[in-house]
Amino acid sequence: MQLIKKTTLLLLIIVFVVSIPISPVFAEDNTDIKAVTVEPLSGAAADRLYALGIITNEDISNGGERLTTRGEFAALIIRMLGMEPSFDSQIFDDVTEEHANAAYINTACRMNIVSTADKFYPDSQITLAEASKIILSSIGYDEVAQQSGGWPSGYTSTASKLSIIKGVSASNNINFSNAVRMIDNTL
Repeated sequence: MQLIKKTTLLLLIIVFVVSIPISPVFAEDNTDIKAVTVEPLSGAAADRLYALGIITNEDISNGGERLTTRGEFAALIIRMLGMEPSFDSQIFDDVTEEHANAAYINTACRMNIVSTADKFYPDSQITLAEASKIILSSIGYDEVAQQSGGWPSGYTSTASKLSIIKGVSASNNINFSNAVRMIDNTL
């Protein structure tokens, strides 16, 4: 039964990967604007997360070198968990219902994946320590990280021990490629 599930998942991933048209995006040709090429997000990790519905075509076309926001990362985690996001009421002063990731952020807060505070700063760039904390909280390793030193070193060291940050090249803010790698390593 396990083999059938793995084989089916592998076939689905292959079908999705083969059917994804990925092309670079160019700026409008204008004498005042120089043409800019954005390298699309690619690689096995991106292919897997796309096939699982964790990242979108827009994520792929926006490229992997852009820095990831706290709101975007919350959305990735809720999708990773397969949860349905919802916005019942405003939890954070700076996350209104109109924010693109409001439902994901509120769902993460209700699940105790992110801490409740006055502000969430959804458009601020997420750090490696923050991303590690969110992932570990989402998979039930919050207590282990607390026992390993708490915030922030306990979270980054626990993420390292679990190979969640394996291959991640960031000491502070993480780009989208590193966010994808961390989630792929978690799965």
